[in-house]
Order: sequence, then structure tokens, then C-alpha cells
Amino acid sequence: MELSKLVGGLGAIAGINEIASFYQLVKSTITSRWSSDRKKQLQGMALDLESGLRRLKDITLPDMYNLIARAEWKIHQEDVAKLLRQLQDAEDLLDKFRWYELKVAIEGNANQSAHVEFLDHEIPQDSSKVKDIQEKLDNISGQMERMGLREATQRFDESVRPETSSFPTETTLFGREGVYEQEDGQFWKKFCAPLTNPLEGSMMLVTTRSPKVACAVKTMEPITLEGLNKNDLWKFFKHCTFGSESSNNYPELEDIGRQIVLKLKGSPLAAKTLGRLLRTSLKTTHWNDILQSELWQLEQNNTDILPALRLSYLYLPSHLKRCFSFCGVYPKDHKFDKNNLAKIWIAQGFVEPEGTESILDGYQYFEDLVNRSFFQKVDGKFVIHDLLHDMAQLVSKHDCFILKDVSDFERVPQSVRHLSILSSTDFDLTNLLSICKHKQLRTLLCFRSLRKKTLASVMDQWCNDLEHMRVFFCAYTKEIPKSIGKSKHLRYLEISGACPFKSLPSEFCSLYKLQYFSARKCKLESLPSDFSKLRNLRRFESWGFKCSPKGPQCFNASSGNGKGIRLMKNANQICGHLKINNLGAISTEDAREGELKNKEHLSELTLEWSRLPQEQGEVGTPVEILQALQPPESVKSLILRSYPGESLPYCFEPHDLPNSSSRDFNRRSDSVHESTDLKDISRALAEHDNGWALKRLTLYNCGDFGDNINCCSLTYLRYSNGRNHQSAVAVAVTAAAL
Repeated sequence: MELSKLVGGLGAIAGINEIASFYQLVKSTITSRWSSDRKKQLQGMALDLESGLRRLKDITLPDMYNLIARAEWKIHQEDVAKLLRQLQDAEDLLDKFRWYELKVAIEGNANQSAHVEFLDHEIPQDSSKVKDIQEKLDNISGQMERMGLREATQRFDESVRPETSSFPTETTLFGREGVYEQEDGQFWKKFCAPLTNPLEGSMMLVTTRSPKVACAVKTMEPITLEGLNKNDLWKFFKHCTFGSESSNNYPELEDIGRQIVLKLKGSPLAAKTLGRLLRTSLKTTHWNDILQSELWQLEQNNTDILPALRLSYLYLPSHLKRCFSFCGVYPKDHKFDKNNLAKIWIAQGFVEPEGTESILDGYQYFEDLVNRSFFQKVDGKFVIHDLLHDMAQLVSKHDCFILKDVSDFERVPQSVRHLSILSSTDFDLTNLLSICKHKQLRTLLCFRSLRKKTLASVMDQWCNDLEHMRVFFCAYTKEIPKSIGKSKHLRYLEISGACPFKSLPSEFCSLYKLQYFSARKCKLESLPSDFSKLRNLRRFESWGFKCSPKGPQCFNASSGNGKGIRLMKNANQICGHLKINNLGAISTEDAREGELKNKEHLSELTLEWSRLPQEQGEVGTPVEILQALQPPESVKSLILRSYPGESLPYCFEPHDLPNSSSRDFNRRSDSVHESTDLKDISRALAEHDNGWALKRLTLYNCGDFGDNINCCSLTYLRYSNGRNHQSAVAVAVTAAAL
């Protein structure tokens, strides 16, 4: 097993390998700013904290992860669950120091504000926190050792559910129930070894939840088992509940029972489970209590529905366990979007990237759960079957909780890490602010709109008090509060409604760990000036503006009525390849506001007009718009497509783009006429031959060359004069090639 996939916290641990260098800077700040007595006190505290963090990072947490890995089949036991919760506290503490390290890296060592803030606020309280966490982890580890869990092997725990299957003595049919995936397939081969010479007519019946297993072992097309129809399930339910007695003797109970049956989604095992619970008391109050309860909240025997389903969960690889159990924070019948859920898993640290694109690994995790039938596809979205959702809530009951009505606020577990608030209008200010006492929250999903004036302060207070949040979803808020800057751990922020705010506070730019921001229906007019400090940002979305700073991206200039390109102004962390199309839809002023020249991390730039003739609706000529889109000097490859202008602006000349080694100029076919384009290029090549990096040049529909090209660096040339569309190719051009 890969321990890095077990709990998802190793990213935080690996991220503080620079503890030594950070503390050197802290000690330097102490020396330069404080007097001798205070200096000595702070240096002692800093040394203790550094030592404690090193022990957590290098010894304690790896040992605890290893312990949990060996006790994987005991994961349902309270001591193991308690250890996981303490590990999350340690992760949060380590994550906080990673934020300070990022702050120093982004703002520079010369700015000592991060060190001063760290010394004033963190050292005094966190020294004791480290010691407290260490003591708790040592204590729990000792308890597990006394229980023999340190010697636990990775095998099935029969206390969860006794293994089934045996060889009957007088039949030619026997069953193998609940076959699960084995990584190497050896389990199935070993099981089948004694069956190589069966009697004629012998059969084996295999049941499995995994299509992959069915495909591997089938000798005929698998039969997909559907739930019982409503009438058959009702007959079975009556038998389980009333036995030989007629339900007609209990007309009120029969009405309640039919409602209960509708919730069982055709599952006979669920009918058997609830039938056992209901027959203990044939009173309407008891039956109504069962009707209003979630299945996971009811006491069950090992042979009942949820313990049986939990077996499927226990057979999941460790990293998938964490991802699926997290889904217990969502309400039943929630429609999951694979893309969004993968991003949230990444933000939580559940996805351990195996390549450069962690989002692809997140997608694979999701597909793995789909293939194991933990998700079902319905109308293009994915849902979790109600019974599996009950099971998810059962295995995550200490970590996940859903607030459905006012009474639920008193039932939130103290250990809760992931919380969702449904859209009930009964929740008032007092209810919503009471969430602030759950300081360790990592996830807050608020489906309740905060549109009312009386709820205006809620989000501000949440951001101020719940500083460990990694994922925050809000259906509607009137503004992003300044206190958002206190959410140092925040990786994912989504606002789903069309909210009135037009800008983000400057404090937003201190979310150094932010990876995903989505406010697709919000019409932002500007981004904060320090937006480029968000170096971990992978995706930013608002109305008319979508930005993926860390990867290739295509930006439609016409989105947001052409105003989206203005939001690019302060997004200077955009790197790699940027393509902007539909440039005919924007004005010169819009193009200038984008400030491409400041995107110093760009290496490739593609600028494209529509290929078809359009009405000239832009304010400014194509040359003026192209001039306003001044590329940064860092660009190595420049592509200009369907350009309708008659000449190139001066900022596209070689001396303005000294690093450009490849250019591709393509004029729109309806714009071809007598032009000086190629003559200008030829002259520029000759004038700036010395020291210019151009190696590849492609020209299409650009007219005729004037003088010969004289460029020592050029190794590839392709061009068409636009009249007869005859192309010529010249390779290894070194001088006067044409």
C-alpha cells in the first residue's frame, strides 16, 4: 500500500521540508528587532517549536500513517478513528507553517512582516499545541499497541462480517458471495485451483459489485440484478415485519410501512433490516421514528444492510475510502459533477498526484468509484444510491454532518470536519453563527442563501473564526468579506449564485494556497492588484472570464461582452501557452487593459481573429488592437491567425521580442490585397539579424517579399503569397535564401 494515499496529509508534511531555512529567517528577525530579554525568550520558544515540528514531521506522523496502514481492516474501530482525527489536527498545524513559508517566498525575505506576525501570534500558542498533539498521538498509539493493532496484518476482520461460502456436501451448485477486486488476480486463481476437474453439470454462482470482476470471471454475459418492484418488495416487507399476522389488523402501520418501503429503493436486505427493527414495537410512534430516521442512524446487526454494504467499502483501496466517505457530507440525491468533486478531493489533500496533472488523478479516482458502482450515472450527472449514501454517512459519522433543520444544530459532533447546510429558510442568524464554535472545520457547504440583510454578517464571521477551512461553497452572498484573508488553508472557494459584488477585496490575495475559485454567475469588473501572488491558483472562473494560470488555456475575447479580457490585467502568473481568439469583438481599450506585456511567464502566444468576415464592430482598427496587445518579451513562439489588418504594429518587430524563435503569421483570406507586410518583415530581418533568436517563420496570405531575407538564425521558412496559394518551403536558410 502507498501510505501517501492513505490519509492525504503527506502533502502538508512534504511541504515543510524548508523548516530549517524558514526558522533561520525567523531567528534573524528576532536578533534584529528585540531587546536581549525578549530576544532570549523568543529564541527559546522558536527552538522548541522547531524541534517539535521536526519530530511531528519526521518521526511521529510517518509512524502513525504506517500504523493505520497495518490496521486498515480495523479502520472502523474507535481508537483508529480517534487517531485519524488527531492526525488531522497535526496536519492543520503543519499546514499553517507552510502558509508562512509561502508568504515569505512570495513577498520576499526583505519584508519581515510574515516573521513578525509569526512571532507575535503563532509561537506563543503553537508551542503548546505541538506538545499537546504529540502527547495525544503517543497516548492513542500506546492504546492501539496494547490492543495488538500494531501487529495487525492487512486481512479481513471477521468481526465486521463473517466470511461466507463453503463447499456443500450434496449439491452441484455452490456460491461465492461478494467477490472483490484483487490487484494481482492471484486470489481468484487460488480459489479456482481445486475446481479444475468438476463433475459434469457443476456450476458456480458469483456475485460482485464490480463490473471489472464480472468481466474477468464470466463464462456468460453477467446478469444485472435490479431491485424488487414495489409490489413484491411490499409483500416481502410485510412478511419480515408482521410474519404470519395480517397487516390489515394495523391500517395505520400499513400506511407508514408503505412510505418506508418507498425509501428502500427495491432492496430486500434493507427491507429485512427495517422489518426486524419495526416488529419489535407495533406502535405508530416507533414506526414514525423509523420513517423519519436515516438508515445509518439505526442500530443494526452484522448481517443487516449497512454492515453488509460496509464490506464493499472496506475492500476499497485506502485512497478511495477517504474520497468516498467524504461524500457523506452531501445530501441524498445530490448530483455530483466529476470535475468539481475531483477538484474538491484535491483541495482536501485526498489525491496524491502520480504525474504532473493531479486533476487527472482525481478523475481516475472518480472513475474507479464509478466502476465499483459507488456512483451511478443519471442524466449526465452522477448520484449515490440511497443505501450507499447511508453507508457513507455511517463510516464518516464522526467527520461529516448535514444540517437539515434547526434541531440538527444541537447534534453536530464535536469532531466534525466537514459540514453542509441545506437550504432551509428556518435557519436564522443565531443558528448559522453557532457553527463558528466548530473551529476544526475543513469543509463548509452552505446551500442556504445569505441574501437577507439579517444574514449579511454570516460569511464574514465564518471566515474570521473558521480558519482551517480548505473547501468553502456558498450559494449566495452579497460580498466576499475582507476576513476571507484569514482562511489561510483555503484551497477551493465556490459561489454558485449571481451575486452583486463586482470586485474582490485585496485580502483575497493572501490566500496563497488557493487552487480553485468559481463564481461563474458573478460579473467581476476587476481583480485585485496583487492577484499574481496566488501562485498555486489552477483555475479561476467568473462571468466572462476563465483563467487557468498553470496550464495552456484558450480565452474567448468575446466572452463577457468583451469585458472579460480586462480581468486579465492583474493575472500576471499566467504561464505557458495563451491563446486569445475572436479579437474582432473587443475594442482597443479592452485590449490595452489586458496588459499582456506584463505576463512575463508566457512562452507561447496565439492571437486569432474570426476566420469569417465580420462587421467591424470594434472600436479601433485591427492594427491598433494588435498594437494594444503588446506581447511580453518572454514569448518564444508567436502565432497570428486570420489577421485582417494591412500591416504589423511596431511592437511585433524583432527588437521588441528578443526571445522569439518561432513566428506564424496568417492573414484572413478575404483581406488579401497589395500589402507591404512581407517587405516590412524582410527589412526587419535584415536590420536586426545580429543577436535575434528567430529560427522558424511561417507566412500565409501576406503578399510578396520585397528584398531577399538575410537572417543567419533562420532555419525554417514557409510562406504563401496569397494570390495563387502556392506554398514554398525553405529549410536551413542561412542567408539570402529566396
